[in-house]
Amino acid sequence: MKIFISEADRQSARRIAIKNIARFYNLSDWESKPNDELLKEIYALSEKSAVQSAFTDKVNLFKEELTEKYFLAKQTALDDYLIFMAIAEDIGYDATGRNTNNNELTEIGIELSKFIAHINKTEK
Repeated sequence: MKIFISEADRQSARRIAIKNIARFYNLSDWESKPNDELLKEIYALSEKSAVQSAFTDKVNLFKEELTEKYFLAKQTALDDYLIFMAIAEDIGYDATGRNTNNNELTEIGIELSKFIAHINKTEK
Protein backbone atom coordinates (compact mmCIF):
# COMPACT_ATOMS: atom_id res chain seq x y z
CA MET A 1 0.00 0.00 0.00
CA LYS A 2 1.36 3.37 -0.98
CA ILE A 3 0.30 6.61 0.55
CA PHE A 4 0.50 9.58 -1.73
CA ILE A 5 1.04 13.04 -0.27
CA SER A 6 0.76 15.89 -2.65
CA GLU A 7 3.48 18.51 -2.89
CA ALA A 8 1.06 21.13 -1.59
CA ASP A 9 0.28 19.01 1.49
CA ARG A 10 3.98 18.39 2.07
CA GLN A 11 4.75 22.12 1.84
CA SER A 12 1.83 22.91 4.15
CA ALA A 13 3.05 20.38 6.73
CA ARG A 14 6.59 21.80 6.45
CA ARG A 15 5.28 25.33 6.97
CA ILE A 16 3.28 24.23 10.04
CA ALA A 17 6.33 22.50 11.52
CA ILE A 18 8.51 25.55 10.95
CA LYS A 19 5.87 27.83 12.50
CA ASN A 20 5.63 25.59 15.56
CA ILE A 21 9.39 25.73 16.04
CA ALA A 22 9.31 29.51 15.53
CA ARG A 23 6.66 29.79 18.26
CA PHE A 24 8.81 27.60 20.52
CA TYR A 25 11.75 30.01 20.12
CA ASN A 26 9.43 33.03 20.56
CA LEU A 27 10.46 34.56 17.27
CA SER A 28 8.82 37.89 16.53
CA ASP A 29 6.64 38.31 13.43
CA TRP A 30 6.92 34.64 12.58
CA GLU A 31 3.59 34.68 10.74
CA SER A 32 4.78 37.17 8.13
CA LYS A 33 8.27 35.77 7.54
CA PRO A 34 9.06 33.33 4.73
CA ASN A 35 10.21 29.80 5.57
CA ASP A 36 13.83 30.39 4.57
CA GLU A 37 14.16 33.40 6.86
CA LEU A 38 12.54 31.54 9.75
CA LEU A 39 14.83 28.58 9.23
CA LYS A 40 17.90 30.83 9.33
CA GLU A 41 16.73 32.36 12.62
CA ILE A 42 15.92 28.94 14.07
CA TYR A 43 19.35 27.56 13.12
CA ALA A 44 21.04 30.63 14.62
CA LEU A 45 19.08 30.26 17.85
CA SER A 46 19.78 26.53 18.08
CA GLU A 47 23.51 27.13 17.54
CA LYS A 48 23.45 29.92 20.13
CA SER A 49 21.66 27.60 22.52
CA ALA A 50 24.27 24.87 21.97
CA VAL A 51 27.13 27.32 22.58
CA GLN A 52 25.44 28.66 25.72
CA SER A 53 24.91 25.14 27.00
CA ALA A 54 28.55 24.20 26.43
CA PHE A 55 29.73 27.42 28.05
CA THR A 56 27.45 26.88 31.05
CA ASP A 57 28.85 23.37 31.49
CA LYS A 58 32.42 24.71 31.39
CA VAL A 59 31.60 27.47 33.89
CA ASN A 60 29.96 25.00 36.28
CA LEU A 61 32.96 22.67 36.05
CA PHE A 62 35.29 25.61 36.72
CA LYS A 63 33.20 26.61 39.76
CA GLU A 64 33.40 23.06 41.13
CA GLU A 65 37.17 22.99 40.68
CA LEU A 66 37.58 26.37 42.38
CA THR A 67 35.36 25.30 45.27
CA GLU A 68 37.36 22.11 45.77
CA LYS A 69 40.67 24.00 45.66
CA TYR A 70 39.33 26.62 48.10
CA PHE A 71 38.21 24.06 50.66
CA LEU A 72 41.44 22.09 50.31
CA ALA A 73 43.51 25.25 50.85
CA LYS A 74 41.29 26.26 53.77
CA GLN A 75 41.64 22.86 55.41
CA THR A 76 45.42 22.81 55.06
CA ALA A 77 45.78 26.41 56.29
CA LEU A 78 43.75 25.89 59.46
CA ASP A 79 45.24 23.88 62.27
CA ASP A 80 43.18 21.33 64.13
CA TYR A 81 42.01 22.58 67.47
CA LEU A 82 40.08 21.26 70.41
CA ILE A 83 36.49 22.26 71.05
CA PHE A 84 34.70 22.05 74.37
CA MET A 85 31.03 21.20 74.15
CA ALA A 86 28.63 20.60 76.98
CA ILE A 87 24.87 20.33 77.38
CA ALA A 88 23.26 20.86 80.75
CA GLU A 89 19.91 19.13 80.93
CA ASP A 90 19.30 20.13 84.54
CA ILE A 91 20.56 23.46 85.89
CA GLY A 92 19.04 23.22 89.34
CA TYR A 93 15.63 24.68 88.54
CA ASP A 94 12.65 23.50 86.51
CA ALA A 95 10.60 25.59 84.07
CA THR A 96 8.48 27.07 86.86
CA GLY A 97 11.52 28.13 88.89
CA ARG A 98 11.31 25.44 91.58
CA ASN A 99 14.53 23.97 92.91
CA THR A 100 15.31 20.46 91.53
CA ASN A 101 18.29 19.78 93.85
CA ASN A 102 20.33 18.67 90.84
CA ASN A 103 22.73 21.05 89.07
CA GLU A 104 24.87 19.82 86.19
CA LEU A 105 26.51 23.23 85.74
CA THR A 106 28.94 22.53 88.57
CA GLU A 107 30.21 19.41 86.85
CA ILE A 108 30.43 21.24 83.51
CA GLY A 109 32.39 24.06 85.17
CA ILE A 110 34.94 21.59 86.53
CA GLU A 111 35.38 19.97 83.09
CA LEU A 112 35.67 23.41 81.45
CA SER A 113 38.42 24.38 83.92
CA LYS A 114 40.32 21.19 83.02
CA PHE A 115 39.89 21.94 79.32
CA ILE A 116 41.19 25.51 79.67
CA ALA A 117 44.15 24.32 81.75
CA HIS A 118 45.01 21.73 79.11
CA ILE A 119 44.90 24.37 76.33
CA ASN A 120 47.05 26.76 78.31
CA LYS A 121 49.57 24.00 78.99
CA THR A 122 49.82 22.77 75.37
CA GLU A 123 49.85 26.14 73.60
CA LYS A 124 52.83 27.59 75.44
